[in-house]
Amino acid sequence: MTKAESPTSFPETRWSVILDARAKGDELKARRAMGEVCSSYWKPIYAYARTLGNSPADAEDLTQSFFERLLETDLLASASSERGRMRSFLLSCFGNHIHNVHRVKTAQKRGGSAQPIPMTGVEEVEREIQEVAARSLTPDQVYDRQCALSLVAEVLKMIEDEQVNAGRGEIYAALRPLLDPNAKQTTASQEEIALELGVSHSAIRGSLMRLRQRFREVTRSLISQTLRSPSEQEIDEELMLLRQSLL
Repeated sequence: MTKAESPTSFPETRWSVILDARAKGDELKARRAMGEVCSSYWKPIYAYARTLGNSPADAEDLTQSFFERLLETDLLASASSERGRMRSFLLSCFGNHIHNVHRVKTAQKRGGSAQPIPMTGVEEVEREIQEVAARSLTPDQVYDRQCALSLVAEVLKMIEDEQVNAGRGEIYAALRPLLDPNAKQTTASQEEIALELGVSHSAIRGSLMRLRQRFREVTRSLISQTLRSPSEQEIDEELMLLRQSLL
């Protein structure tokens, strides 16, 4: 059973993998784990910088330079157990980074050998920022919302890969909108999906129940990876906060 398949057992977190690898001198493993952190959090960080009033170019520079620093330093080692949420810790560090860096210095630093992190999907973040602008959300609220959206996207991608590999990709594609808490398109009913796929309503209902259970399991497993010392209570609290940010 893999780590994502065991929702009540959390032997490792992204924190522990990175710190343990660095302590043992396994820089490749540490950078690989840090790369996962960058991939999961660049959109929230970018959205936060934009909501503070930075231009798209400035926000991208700030995001890139922040994650360059994160990749090259032991910044995570400075997190105390009281600040054990990856989401909160990164936002605090990024706030300090913004105060200590301005665009010219950032651009000069990025002219070196540092490899920029992939930022595919900036347009998607910009659209989301425009959509929530009328709600007058604070930069912190926009950041939390992007964290929740990134988590949902990661969960859905993992389940999609599982379902495709198991030969159930067509059923998953039809049921995916019923799993996504932020789905904007008109969602077909279970009866309509059953009719479209040529299967019984009970078969679709059973598939949806299993997918929703898997969604909960993978969500909790991924949330555990963002906590310094995960417990069921801490996972419940983080899950509640992220759910609230999508309301």
